[in-house]
Amino acid sequence: MVRRARRGATALLARRAVAGVLVALAVMAGVAQQVLGQPEEYTSTAVVSFAPRADRQLGADTLEVLSAKYVAYISAPATLRRTAAETGTDAGALQDAVSAVIPPATANLSVSATAADPAEAARLANALGAAVVRQSAVDVNLRADLVAPAVEPAFPSGTPPRLLLAAGAVVAVAAGALAVLLLGRLATPSRSGPRGLVAPRPRARERSRRGGPAAGPPGEVAPPRRSVR
Repeated sequence: MVRRARRGATALLARRAVAGVLVALAVMAGVAQQVLGQPEEYTSTAVVSFAPRADRQLGADTLEVLSAKYVAYISAPATLRRTAAETGTDAGALQDAVSAVIPPATANLSVSATAADPAEAARLANALGAAVVRQSAVDVNLRADLVAPAVEPAFPSGTPPRLLLAAGAVVAVAAGALAVLLLGRLATPSRSGPRGLVAPRPRARERSRRGGPAAGPPGEVAPPRRSVR
């Protein structure tokens, strides 16, 4: 009996372990599919610096306000169409791949481009930076210089896939352990019986065998026992 009970417990634990491993593998497979299914993208940035023209006396605040219009110039449809024609790219795809920002308290415009190829990302960022420099030629207040041309990025942008896979492995192990724990809780019988059930009263015959008075119909008083002298 003891060996049989041990074998049953071992088999039960083995089934729970297999279920936990299957859950962990399923979660890890889903994470790997999401991470490895995404194409790698590279982002390159060119920096354009603005300065007042020689015949203009502009304060730092005024320079910052005047240079902000070039952020809108980068994302303008006319600029994107012209740059797309120069670089041989699609204007719609270029609109989603380009961003421009001027950090606070500066007059430097950062033009970023994202592409599947690092050389293409650098080429697009430099083309947009050159477009800003050309546009500043007709600006009576500011002149622009491409002070930091974009270079080919060595690594993809975003979170590295290795870190995402490592985080997915941790989540998969936790999911497998949780599955084993839940299976153990569901398989363990409750010590207390079902609620709402009342234990049956002993039968009259059993009570009479034990020497107690037999239970009669409700409301009837049992006759007193006679003592033998």
